[in-house]
Amino acid sequence: MYRSVAVPLDGMPEAELALEWGAVIASGINATLRLLVMAPAGAVAGSGGAAAISAGSLEAVAAGMASSAGVRVRCQEVRGGGEVEEQLARHVRGHRVDVLVTTPGLVGGGGALARLCERVPVPVLVVPEGGPDGVRVRRMLVPLDGTEPAERILPFASSLAGLLEAEVTLLTLLSPSYVIGCPGATVDCTVSPQRQVAQSYLEGVAQTLRRQGRRVTARVLVRARPARAIADFVVSEGVGLLALSGSVRGKWRRVVPEILGLLEGTPVATLAYVALEPRVSRMPPGEA
Repeated sequence: MYRSVAVPLDGMPEAELALEWGAVIASGINATLRLLVMAPAGAVAGSGGAAAISAGSLEAVAAGMASSAGVRVRCQEVRGGGEVEEQLARHVRGHRVDVLVTTPGLVGGGGALARLCERVPVPVLVVPEGGPDGVRVRRMLVPLDGTEPAERILPFASSLAGLLEAEVTLLTLLSPSYVIGCPGATVDCTVSPQRQVAQSYLEGVAQTLRRQGRRVTARVLVRARPARAIADFVVSEGVGLLALSGSVRGKWRRVVPEILGLLEGTPVATLAYVALEPRVSRMPPGEA
């Protein structure tokens, strides 16, 4: 279904981690791996970064990836003015790309990554620059709030979980209600109807994923700050993959950048998707 996995390269060693992830995904779903050379306007040969990647060296990388991973590899140069996030967004919108795999450093951190995710109509997999933890990477967290935008990540998350043999945890957060009038407000949401509805909803989603062969658990937590709660869950539960989506006009602008900032420096990969409508390339197998 998904035919094209793109990995931007800027000549930095961290990009090799994204390249490894991209190769694994492309090989697992029989997709074309597209190596995108970032070549900012005015770059001077020999100055490092994108300018340090020659066409010949990229072709050598492509040939090596094709032979070792058994995937189709194509090389493309990304040009144009503006920030890296703008260049990538224009390229993805104009080419057949279904998943973009990158690192935080390539676009400049959590805020730029959030803006990139808002601008591209495909999921973005952000690979930790410290490299994935072999144990943690087999635990995936998918926050859901019962809305259709949040559920758009599910097909991509399920595919990635299948490739990595990861166990999926579905998580819904409820806002606490407080009993006021006594010293120290207390949370009174343990057996509320909202909790029962949320648990039933998650179990329905879980059953769908289980029919696809995934191992799934469902959790409902009562927390006041969604971004902090998700980040704390990722760290405390040893999660290595966080998959989430939402609407640009919803909570995305506030929650997702905060999550990326809170998880900066941790060995967690984040799969984020914000497009209003899913876009999947329709090119036949073997076409690039």
